[in-house]
Parts: sequence; structure tokens; C-alpha cells
Amino acid sequence: MTTNTADIGVPAARLPLSLRLAVRQLRGGLRGLYILIACVALGVAAIVGVGGIGDAITAALDDHGREILGGDLAVARMHLRASAAERAIIDRFGQTGEVATLRAMARIPALSATDKGKQALVEVKAVDAVYPLTGQLLLKGGATLAEALKRPNTAVCDPLLLDRLGLKIGDKIHVGAAEIEITGTIQSEPDKLSGQAIYGPRLLVAMPTLEAAGLAAEGSLIRWQYKVVPEPAKAVGIKALAKDLSAELANGGFQTATRLDPIPGARKAIERLGQFLTLVGFTTLGIGGLGVANAVASHLVRMRKTIATLRSLGAGDGQVFGIYLAQILLLTVLGITLGMLLGSFVPDLAIAGLGQLAPVDIRAVHRPATYAIAAAFGLLIALLFTLWPLGRAEQMKATALFRDEIAPIRLRLPRWPYIAATALLFAASFGLLLMQASDRMIAVYSAGGLILVAALLLVAGWLIEVAVARLPKFGPPPVRIALGNISGPQSLARPIMLSLGLGLGLLTALSLVDNSLETELKTSAPARAPNYYLLDLGRTQGPELAALLERIAPGAAIDAKPMLRGRVVSLKGTPVEQLKATRETEWFLQGDRGLTYATEPPPNDKLITGDWWAKDYSGPPLVSLDEEIARGFGLVIGDTLVVNVLGRPIEARISNLRKPAWERLAMNFTMILSPNALKNAPHNLMGTITYPTPLSPAKEGELLQAIADTFPGTAAIRVKDGLDLAAAVLDKVVAAIRVAALVTLSAGSLVLAGAMTAARRRRSYQAVMLKVLGAGTGTVVATMMAEYGLLALAAATVALGLGVLSAWTILHYAMQIAFVFSWTSILASAGIALGLVLIFGLFGTYQVLRARPMPLLRSE
Repeated sequence: MTTNTADIGVPAARLPLSLRLAVRQLRGGLRGLYILIACVALGVAAIVGVGGIGDAITAALDDHGREILGGDLAVARMHLRASAAERAIIDRFGQTGEVATLRAMARIPALSATDKGKQALVEVKAVDAVYPLTGQLLLKGGATLAEALKRPNTAVCDPLLLDRLGLKIGDKIHVGAAEIEITGTIQSEPDKLSGQAIYGPRLLVAMPTLEAAGLAAEGSLIRWQYKVVPEPAKAVGIKALAKDLSAELANGGFQTATRLDPIPGARKAIERLGQFLTLVGFTTLGIGGLGVANAVASHLVRMRKTIATLRSLGAGDGQVFGIYLAQILLLTVLGITLGMLLGSFVPDLAIAGLGQLAPVDIRAVHRPATYAIAAAFGLLIALLFTLWPLGRAEQMKATALFRDEIAPIRLRLPRWPYIAATALLFAASFGLLLMQASDRMIAVYSAGGLILVAALLLVAGWLIEVAVARLPKFGPPPVRIALGNISGPQSLARPIMLSLGLGLGLLTALSLVDNSLETELKTSAPARAPNYYLLDLGRTQGPELAALLERIAPGAAIDAKPMLRGRVVSLKGTPVEQLKATRETEWFLQGDRGLTYATEPPPNDKLITGDWWAKDYSGPPLVSLDEEIARGFGLVIGDTLVVNVLGRPIEARISNLRKPAWERLAMNFTMILSPNALKNAPHNLMGTITYPTPLSPAKEGELLQAIADTFPGTAAIRVKDGLDLAAAVLDKVVAAIRVAALVTLSAGSLVLAGAMTAARRRRSYQAVMLKVLGAGTGTVVATMMAEYGLLALAAATVALGLGVLSAWTILHYAMQIAFVFSWTSILASAGIALGLVLIFGLFGTYQVLRARPMPLLRSE
């Protein structure tokens, strides 16, 4: 064969014959192959986009680590301020700044007997004269922090505090025992993320103001941080420097952080987020691979006469395979390129959506490795789903191809080299996924789950075909023909089931989980929960609080327990730095943990194993531990743990394991120690207030004002506010997962479109024959819509079943929350299935009705 190489713009000697023919055929149009390009592009864009978001956040941590931390390294401890000796050790490592953070109530005093005043929970931050060591704290109006705090008992605050209390600059508030004047509002706080979680607006004061307010007393829930900026020569080896500082403060109970990891656990969280999003992209690409397979199969069917002609002219299996493999590779490269281009815009859009939420600039970065990984995934998946239909195309011999319509070709499995190559590509794709996974077990379970669900959906589609084939044909002609199509050799049951089942099942499960969690947060949880949490109640103030409640809210219940915080140092004699925690238990070793002491177990907890200590126990310290934590670390009765409290290591032996009743939202602790371990340590109480019946707003305001006036150092947190905050966070998480589900469903829609395109020729021939036999356009449309409607109903039923089962399993076993059925979620998912199938079906029907009968009949 000869080819006019001028048509493709390169000398003949430079391109193999198969590639020249592949390019020439593509010049005739990409009809049906646009779906291949779209499927590859969508999957690659998802991987590039989510990888770019993770890259941007990681780069921000790298570039602004000093600013976020407030120094090159920092040490922190709960309750106890550094002693003179400890401060001298820290100062030797460089210039040091001291910061203290705690929660308190900011209140406006009542102006009259009828005025109940206003109050709000604030995050107090006390700083010294050198703050900030790194970065800039910007105030609105351009004043400096030194100018704003130069007078005693002054503060700057988040503008939100002014809005909540109806204040303006120059007004005064009461915090603890001090009256503080607001002299400015914060525009940007550099080390906002390096402290404890923020639940209220910031109130920033000088260190003497904190002391004047009486909030720095021993036992208060206050976190002392010491930020250090070493000399430039020493700052280069920051890890070694941090190790040396930790060693010198080894028995002090300090937690160390460096600019390389300014937010402990943040990088790990980003890695896991990136892994989840990569799995979403991989799933999207995997579903898109089905669209690639459909597009390739459809393209080979359209090119059957060309293939027959090539074979008649002497083309062998290798040449035919090479021509169409070259076409697919060229289009795959085009899809990968488009996907990388589209994905490159995703980080910018996500960063723009963050607005001013991030305390530092986050800029999109384009790392070649992210693009290379996405391109590799795209190429591997495209080849994985291409080799099978190309291998089966080898069975298309010239004579069989020319009489295809009167004696359709029965294709068998491809030859073993194609099967082996497909298996190798699958292994390579899975291996690449594992290489990118921060937790390989999650990757294995996710990939395995995806394959299992796909297999179940294929089986469901096959069962539908078999069931319909055994049904007696009933109803009007359009329904009978539709049933015949569903059970026929070119049935769309399996493609529709596979393309819509996964995305719809995920959306259904997500909607049901979201609905159940929302119901739990709005009804069940508040019904069991106390009304208020009290922080930093003096250990001798319980009777006074009880008398106050009896006067204003008779019958209100008080539950007050000692509250300390300590850091776990070792388990079974092994330092925590050498322990390998699971994903479920690693939080136990990070930062400070709340702990208490008690003579009796909490009333709603379940003792799993072991015995509680006697009320007058006076032996070595004992501890009651959450049984899930014990199971995660392999701890049993008799094992020991060491926790550092107030700079003193306490070794306690595990006396019993229990299951805390966290779902009641009452006070509870992972670790409860025997009283002799902590009784003499300086501490305050944490309490809850529970009303027997709801109080009126006026009565509740009176109670809160009385608590604020009587116990100025105590912070009262309304449980409903905490639940609302949890619901808001949950909404954001669910919204992000819903976007991922919609991306997956988009890929499924492309697969659906490809499946319907592949079946269009057979449907066109059927429509023409119906018209020849006297059927009108309405009959043809009714036949198509009956087929698509029945398949949409079947796909929705299977997907909804998978979604309901998944949601129930997650809620019952993982979250231990009651499953709440929602017809809204079910009908919404069913509507999406019906809508997608009918939209693509109507478009396909329109294409079928446009087919000219005579050319189609002549071709048969």
C-alpha cells in the first residue's frame, strides 16, 4: 500500500506505515472518540487538581513555617509556666518570646437591675514585648501592637468580638478580674494556627494584663509557649537543635515543634487528604476507563469495513493492531494534555475559595512530579481498557467483516499475550497507586472495594438481562421491543448499571449518612447532652455554684470533675517516639490529653475488664483506660504508661479498661487516674450544668450573668454552640465529599454516553425497520424511552440498595449512630439516575431518528 505523505506533512521515511495510516484515518474525524478524550481528560484533571491543592498547602507550610510557628522552634506545656531554670535553658538556644493562650469569658457588666449584660467566649492570647519574633501582626488602621498595648489593661481583638458584644474601639470589657479597654482590631495574626483550636474570637493582651486578670493561676487550663529564633548558623540544623532542646527539657513535659512541621500532625493530615483525593481521581479515571473501552469498541465497529479492506489487501494482525493502537495513543496523549491543562486551574480556584481563611498566603505551585504521576495514571488506564477490545478485534477476519450484519461476529476472549499485557498494566496501575499512598492499606481496601462494587454491578446487570429474557413479553409493542433490547445481545443493562451505579451509590450513601448525622446533632445529641460546660471552676467553688443554681435554676444538675492536661511519654516502657500508632489511635500520643482522677467509675461508662480501685486506695498510681486505645496499642491489664503532668512524670499501671459513653456529650476522659496520683496537684474543675426543663432566654441570661459575676475566671460554653460548630464543620466535609461524588458521577455519565453511542447503530437499524413496517415516530420514541426508563429504574434500584447498605454499615459499625432513612435522599438519587439516562437517551433517540433509511438499508 502507498500513502500520500504530503497529506500528513512529514516524509514517508520518518513514520512507520501503521502510524501514517492511523493519522490519515483520524483526519477523517473523531466521531465517537471525543468520549475517549473526555474520559481521560476528566480523570487526569482530577488527579492534577487534587495533587496541586496538596502541593500548594505543603509549599505554604514550607515557605511560611517560621511565620506560622512564630519562630524556628517552639516548646509548649499546659498549666505550668517555665521555671527560671527552664527559661534559662530555652534562652540559651536563641532569642525567645513567651506566649500564653487560654479560653475565658469577655463580658459587659450589667448597667441596671434589668440589664443582663452581654458576654462571649474569647481565646485569650498574652504576649511579651518581643512578640512576634517572626512574621507581622497587622492592626486595622496601621497602628503597631506596641502602641496599642502601651497602657496597662488594654487589648486588641478580632473584629468579630466587637460585633458579638456590640462594642467599638475604646469600649471596655471585663475578663477575669480585670477591666480591659479595646484599643484596636486585628487584621492579620501570623502564628494563629500554632496554638490550641480556636472556638471564639481572639483577644490579645500583654502578659501583665493576663496576670492582673487573675487568669494565670496554678491549675488553670493555660498553654505556655516559648518561641525561639536561633542564630542563623544554628538555625540550619533545626532538627538537631530541637532534639538537643528536648533532651535538656526531657523531664519538663514540654512538647517541641519546629518550622519544618509548624502545626503538629498537619502534614500527615494533608497526606491523608491528598490520598483520599487521589483515590477519587483514580476512581474517576477507572470509571472513565470503561468509557475508553466503550469508545474503542464503538470505533472498531465503525471501522469494520476499513479493517476488512486492510486485511483483504494483505495487512496482518500486527499492522491492524498497530494502526488502531497508534490512534488510541495519540488521542490519549491529547486527553492527558487537556486534563493537565484543566487540572492546573483547580488549585487556583480552591485557593480563591478559601478567601481570607488562611493566615498566610497560599499560592498554586506546579510540581512536575504531580503532572507526571497524573500522566502515568492516564496512560496506564487508557492502555488497560484499550488492549482488550483491540485484542478481540484481531478475530475480525475479512470475510466475516463483510457479512457482519447478516451473521454477526461472535467475539471470543483475546489471545493470551493481550490477557497477559492487560494483567501487567493492571499491576502497574495498582503499583503506582500504592507508591503514592501514605497509607497503603487504605489504598488496597479502596481499590479492592472499587473492583468488588464494579463486579457486583456487572453481575446485577447480567441478572437483569437474564431475568428479562425469562419474562413473558407483555404490554404494548414499544414495551415488548424494549424488553427484547434489554435481554438482547447488545443490551445496555450492564453499561448503564456500571456507569451510574458507583456514583449514585456513593451519593445515596453520603446523603443518608449526612442526614443521620444531622439528625443526631440536632435531636438525639441535645436530648442527652448537658446545657453548659464550665472551664476553670475553682476546686473549692462547687458548693457556691450549687447554691447559685438553686436560687436561679432550681433542679439544675451539676457535674464537676478535676481537670488536668498531660502528655503521654511512654507505653509499656517504650517512648512514644518509638511507637507506631494506628490511624485510629495516633491522636492519643499527639499533644496534651485531658485527664482526671476519681474514686468511682463514670455512671454511664461500661467496664470491659479489670477492677476499679477502692475509695481509700493508697498504693502506686493506677489508671482506667479507654479500651479502644488499649486495643490499638496492644495494652492489657497490668501494663504501665507514663504521663507527664505539670512537668512531673507519673507512671501508672492499667487497672481496668472501659468503654466511655462519649455519645452522651457529658464530661469524660480517655484516662482516669486513682486519686492518690493527682489529688495534690494544683488544678481546677471542669463542670457541666444540665437543666431539668429549658430555661427562658431571660432566665438563662440571668444565670450566665450571675456565673460571670461570681466566678470571673470561669468560662461557660453553651453546648448548642459547640454542636452548631460541629455541624458547620460536618457540612464542609460533606460538601467536599459530595463534590468528589459528583466528579465520579460525571465520569459515569461519560461512560453512559459512550455505551449509548456504541449501541446507536443497532438502534438506528431497528428504528428504520420499524418505520418500514409502518411504525410512526411516536412508536420509535416510545420504544427507546421504555427501554431507557426501565434501565434507569433498575440502575437506580441497585445503586440505592448499595447506598443504603453502605450508609447503614458506616453508621452502625464505624460511627455507632442510629440510621435515619430519608425519602428525600432516595428520591433525589433516583431522579438523577432517571434524568441522566433519559437525557442521553433522548439525545441518542434524536440521532437515531435523523438516520436516513435508504443508506442504512443499502449498507446492510
